[in-house]
Amino acid sequence: MGAKWEFGKELFMRYFAWINNAALRFTYGITGNAPYTGGSSFFDVLSRETIYNDMVGPGAVINTPANRKRDWESTKSYNVGLDLGILKSRLNAGIDLYLRNTTGLLGLISTNPFSGFSRVNGNLGRMTNRGIEVMLQSVNIQSKNFHWLSGLTFSYNNNKLKSYNTSLAYLDNTPEGKVMSGQYFEGYAMNPLFGYRYGGLDGLGDPLLRLSDNTVSKLANAATMNDIIYKGTQTPKFNGGLTNQFKYKQYSLQINVIYNLGHVMRRDINTLYNGRITANQGQFTGNINPYFLDRWKKPGDEAITDIPRYIAGESPLLTDRKLEYYTLADRNIVSASYVKVRDITLSWNLPQVWLQKVKISSVYIYVQTTNFMVWKANHNDIDPEFHRLFDGTRDLLPFKHSYSIGTNVSF
Repeated sequence: MGAKWEFGKELFMRYFAWINNAALRFTYGITGNAPYTGGSSFFDVLSRETIYNDMVGPGAVINTPANRKRDWESTKSYNVGLDLGILKSRLNAGIDLYLRNTTGLLGLISTNPFSGFSRVNGNLGRMTNRGIEVMLQSVNIQSKNFHWLSGLTFSYNNNKLKSYNTSLAYLDNTPEGKVMSGQYFEGYAMNPLFGYRYGGLDGLGDPLLRLSDNTVSKLANAATMNDIIYKGTQTPKFNGGLTNQFKYKQYSLQINVIYNLGHVMRRDINTLYNGRITANQGQFTGNINPYFLDRWKKPGDEAITDIPRYIAGESPLLTDRKLEYYTLADRNIVSASYVKVRDITLSWNLPQVWLQKVKISSVYIYVQTTNFMVWKANHNDIDPEFHRLFDGTRDLLPFKHSYSIGTNVSF
């Protein structure tokens, strides 16, 4: 047996000598999540009564009603991981596969309207998350004066809402009230994005809905749950980053790249279809969206544009069309994937011989710039990081670049 073992060990070392270390991991755990501070508990929570103009009233009122059926949100996690170091540890890798089952999702559920409260914090349903996470670190070049180090992270997540408390009180009975305004929809990923099947414009410049039987309609009550389409999730399925660090003597250059892929968003569109044009029209910019220029203006324009007409002032014609058939249409949902340079940092560590005379331990000087778009899937000049993916509005001004210079002195 001893001879056979030595022979087998010799073969292993010969063919797998490039492996420095390897470890296989398996973990299982259970975590719990309680409601936010002030959320529904087993006891009624009181607050000061407020009266006109937010003045404090003479008494107290029930702010959060009790929900004695509420339980902890619980997650069971299964994880299998592999750590590997090869080529004298010049390349190190970590790979993790995971499955997470969450039960008792916390959220707002509907209550009996005669209780005086429409919704209360409670347990909504069950969700699963499964995915993979990869980490790579490499020493590409290592010499006396020059080093090149790289790091890559990659993750993929696929989640699905397995069950859901459908007693949640929706805003209304329309598809946009049931599906398009929520983060939960059974059988789909979290933060789903749905859209109406857009049928273009009619001869009056009003939006049309393409029904499930392939006919079109402009009637406000024509839409059913069969006339909407799932376009994807607002949460990236793939994300990660790439870091490269170059060192030459006392100089260092670091470039960090991030990516988010596989998710969708509503693009910003023209929001002016009727009413007065004021000096403060539009979103944060105070300007009318430039897509307003491409709207329907005269019969026949429906062949060259699908942006509804503008009706000045109040008019009975406003009730004859449903603008959501366009504003919430599938044609206005686009990919939110992007790759960008998060930051570039150039630094310099002053030589020790310069510092010894003034009794300073180290001086580190750096220059940094941020936010450079490398690639984006959309063709609408949208930076998804500064965009509200759900409703397609830009609450913040487009973030360009920042530049900074700094130093760190140690005595």
